[in-house]
Amino acid sequence: MRSTPSPSTPQPEFSQALKLVNAARRVLVTTVKNPRGDALASALAIGAALRSLAKDALVVIPNAIADKWQF
Repeated sequence: MRSTPSPSTPQPEFSQALKLVNAARRVLVTTVKNPRGDALASALAIGAALRSLAKDALVVIPNAIADKWQF
């Protein structure tokens, strides 16, 4: 049986990503092509979180957003 890491112990990949984001001034956030609502919301939330950390975050959606997701 595999042990589950403690929530306070970041995975190595997450630690590396966190170091890169902390060191960056500008961050690009993007989604897959033809994103669904969950991907759009996640990208926007990550962009907002980065801006709250004083990062220059740019959210880019690689193609037109479907009409049902426009607001």
